[in-house]
Amino acid sequence: MEVVARRNLLLGVLLLLQSFSPARPQCRTVCTGVVIDVVFLVDTSGSIQDATSWSDMKTFLRNTLERMDVGEDRMHVSLITYSTNINVIWDLDEYWDVEDMLDAIDDLDDPPNGDTNTAAAIEYAVYDVFDGSNGDRNDAMDYLVLITDGENSDGAQDAIDEGENAKEEGVYIYAVGVGDNISVTTLQQIAANKWDYVIADDFQNIESITESLLSGIDCPCTTQGVV
Repeated sequence: MEVVARRNLLLGVLLLLQSFSPARPQCRTVCTGVVIDVVFLVDTSGSIQDATSWSDMKTFLRNTLERMDVGEDRMHVSLITYSTNINVIWDLDEYWDVEDMLDAIDDLDDPPNGDTNTAAAIEYAVYDVFDGSNGDRNDAMDYLVLITDGENSDGAQDAIDEGENAKEEGVYIYAVGVGDNISVTTLQQIAANKWDYVIADDFQNIESITESLLSGIDCPCTTQGVV
């Protein structure tokens, strides 16, 4: 009887936890054979530098890029950093070889402290970087990987609004929240869907963060074909 009682208690706890977790709908993977353009939008403001080191951030970017299917006819990648100002490190049509991207990351200096202009950075990425003149392809699925501590200097709503604009423009946002002061609600509202985000206290557990990110951008969830 004691074993049965414990089993019933465990089942009850699991059901309770499930009731508080956002249910991810059944999905069908549609990424196989598609052309993908990915822009990494990296917050380098003073607040995120308090949460993780620039060296750990660069290691995370390297680890992620090394596992991406980059090539002229496959994934194209751009890297942007932002704080008070927005800096395009390279455009979507600049590199076809991952090794060139890794060299560019190695050459990056420590960024200066600044504000967190997330709203302006999302707007710039959507309307200027995801543009044909900078290598965006008409037949490509557009992904924006936002890495931030979530503290937009002008308030959360501006960043949320730009997230909505990105969706309207067909840009799929996946959010990586860094630090222990993240607003999960804000990240969910910025992201393409409420489950398209991952939270990391820092980048020490790089492998699991990279795995979550790559599953998000390689195999987007869609209800197309769901039975």
